[in-house]
Amino acid sequence: MVYAISVLCSKNFDCAQEILEATQDRALQEAASLKQQLDQERIVQINVENQFRMQLDDQEEMIKVLVVQVIVVVQVLLFIHETFHV
Repeated sequence: MVYAISVLCSKNFDCAQEILEATQDRALQEAASLKQQLDQERIVQINVENQFRMQLDDQEEMIKVLVVQVIVVVQVLLFIHETFHV
């Protein structure tokens, strides 16, 4: 009887160990998958931020050009006004 209990406990232990190993394997796979997904999302976020910065830089450059154009137009108008007393 003691031997039967010992064998049963040994089988239960082996079974529990197999379940534990399978559960750990699944958990590790899930963790690796989540890490990979997080890494991909970080790359996408960095790309989006870089595109946004480039667009912002382009807009700032366009604003500078427009400011210069306005200054030139104002100077021309002042010149015309002073020259022709309009």
